[in-house]
Amino acid sequence: MSMLRISQNSLHDCTCVYISIVLFKHGAFDSAAATATADALRAFATGLPAYVLVKILAPGFFAREDTTTPVIIGAAAMILNVALSLWLITFMDHVGIALATSLSSWFNAAALWFFLKKRNQFSIDHRLQIRLPKIVMASIIMGGIVWLVLNYVGPHITGQSLKSILYLALLIVLGTVSYGFFAQITGASSVGELKSLLRRGSTGKQ
Repeated sequence: MSMLRISQNSLHDCTCVYISIVLFKHGAFDSAAATATADALRAFATGLPAYVLVKILAPGFFAREDTTTPVIIGAAAMILNVALSLWLITFMDHVGIALATSLSSWFNAAALWFFLKKRNQFSIDHRLQIRLPKIVMASIIMGGIVWLVLNYVGPHITGQSLKSILYLALLIVLGTVSYGFFAQITGASSVGELKSLLRRGSTGKQ
């Protein structure tokens, strides 16, 4: 399921404003508030790959009965998060807190990778080396398609009306289908693998 996070990040970045409008715009929560919420969500989204990488890399220590290193790195990331939040909030407001969380997560992932690599306990297999650029390419194409369609349907997503909900659902379905299609075209994934990832995701497995 982790490999789908790249495409999910691309789709989220394109639609987060409209997700905020449909879910939250009501009463005192106006368009400006929805946009501010979307800005924070976008900042959080920059850390999605890092959150996944931490889940992938940490077991490399646990499998070798090293629970100390991930805890120390996690504590350092937490301190960094607080420090960055206090600094970034001074000129980025609430978005600074979200961005600080993402940046500290990237620090966490990078530190875990560094120590595994230093101990010669990390390597990228040939299959991932070949497929990762294809996954990124399929995600970029999907993001481009959704962005183009947004130019036409975006102005119609104005609140919690049925029409807005249907347009947002259309965008999400379009993004999912287009990614699946181009994943096949580029060789990033097969139909069977996509189905397997979706089934694992629906059961909460990583």
